[in-house]
Amino acid sequence: MAQFPAPMLTGNNYGIWKVKMETLLLSQGLWDIIENGYTTYATGHQLKEEEKKQLKEDKMKDARALFLIQQGVAENIFSCIINATKSKDAWDMLQQEFKGSAKVQVVKLQTLRRQYQNMQMKDSAKVKEYFSQVMDLVNQMRSLGDKDITEQKLVEKMLISLPESFDSIVTAIEESKDLETLPIQQLISSLEAHEERKLLRV
Repeated sequence: MAQFPAPMLTGNNYGIWKVKMETLLLSQGLWDIIENGYTTYATGHQLKEEEKKQLKEDKMKDARALFLIQQGVAENIFSCIINATKSKDAWDMLQQEFKGSAKVQVVKLQTLRRQYQNMQMKDSAKVKEYFSQVMDLVNQMRSLGDKDITEQKLVEKMLISLPESFDSIVTAIEESKDLETLPIQQLISSLEAHEERKLLRV
């Protein structure tokens, strides 16, 4: 089975890392072992041949999943899972460490929402860079359970947080487009085209 580089958990990117790692584990047929673990047997239990075969397969899958998780954490985080002997244990330890309890998640989400509301693009920034920052924050919020940021809200956020030098294109877009159906990528393309035209005039 082909192996792909594991996404790297550095400490402040857990939400994005979790989504990427889950997809990687799914693609390798290993997610079920993370989600459900596997059946073990009490000491002294006489295993049937079928049980022996299944247990051996499960242990191999679990070892592959644990290896991918270990490969996907920075060295300074590895100590969090160094004692985990099963992939499910390692996954749960990281979730507890970085996602936290429900109360902690609420506090984190409130902080991220404030950051999102206060975001403004600086005159020196590029549209692509700013949009990337906005989406990074949105993805963190979504990973904590915020499902309220629709594509329409993203479009509105971009338009109201641009610097004054974009006023003319913002007005043109608002007058000529239906913001309820305007795809965010189409908006970004229009803003980048405006940005390039500004640079040509300099």
